[in-house]
Amino acid sequence: MRNENRPLPNDIQFSVIIPLYNKASYIKRAISSVLAQTVTNFEIVIVDDCSDDDGAELAGQFLEQSGVPYKLVSRSVRGGSCAPARATGVRYACGKFLAFLDADDEWRENFLREILSMIAKFPQAEAYGVNRDLVIDEEIQPGGYSEHLDRQTAHVLSLTHFLDARRNDRNPFRVQGMVFLPEALDDIGGFRHAPRSSDVDLMFRFFLSGKCAAWSPYKGLIVHRVPDSTVSTTPFQTTRPWFYTLQEAMDRDLIAPDIEKQLSREIWNKKLKDVATATARKRLDKRFLRTIRLCDSPMLYIIIAMLMNVRIAQRSVTANLIRRWIR
Repeated sequence: MRNENRPLPNDIQFSVIIPLYNKASYIKRAISSVLAQTVTNFEIVIVDDCSDDDGAELAGQFLEQSGVPYKLVSRSVRGGSCAPARATGVRYACGKFLAFLDADDEWRENFLREILSMIAKFPQAEAYGVNRDLVIDEEIQPGGYSEHLDRQTAHVLSLTHFLDARRNDRNPFRVQGMVFLPEALDDIGGFRHAPRSSDVDLMFRFFLSGKCAAWSPYKGLIVHRVPDSTVSTTPFQTTRPWFYTLQEAMDRDLIAPDIEKQLSREIWNKKLKDVATATARKRLDKRFLRTIRLCDSPMLYIIIAMLMNVRIAQRSVTANLIRRWIR
């Protein structure tokens, strides 16, 4: 089902896609941050992912009063993560560029203006992102990529740059603070559903395809870690889709040997961290073994098997020792 308030102009610049699931308490804040943009050539596409609360109704009423072009789309089947709702929003979008925002986050007022500046400055890029602040319990934590890696000017990142940043645990991009060319998303197969890390999978597929993205130090995104967020409730042992994305690329010899070594190391480290965290929380189960091939990682496979079957290994002290070891 789709509701919209009026026909769109033919030259709409941005389609702002906001997935919505049980975020009635936050959706007005997200929409308000879009309405406050200093660039106003946009439409808003709200995708309700079978919410149990009245968030969709609140959003519709608020947008109707605003007078901006909007669409309110209701999915008939729960997607289970932001990815299916975003994919639905892409199908209804009419803008030249696709911008994404989560229902519990917000943009600062010059976000779209900064994106337009990068579009003009970096025509070779096919996606654009900005720096962010993370808010947890009213405490602001600055984005690690700019603060810790001393990135203070706008620049373009390729796969190598993206891997270098991730090797230092500094992810430059958050999809809810990004803008994509529609053709770029089409080229890489769009959003893939996964309970966990679907955004990371998207960015790996983006860079593995040879594309580049521009990044700005402007803190245009505010990420709120709320109690009922997907990040807060997703099990730690859930399969990360980008494991398979990278493994497939390596199996097909699509990655240079030096970069393949970096990627293999990253998969190894991330799996070990997940094992340690899940063990500490007593949430490790046999599904985690499906993410590992015995022939590729015999040591890791044995560690997980031990953690699942030896009772004493389920204690937090064991997991903490493993966590210190993998660091």
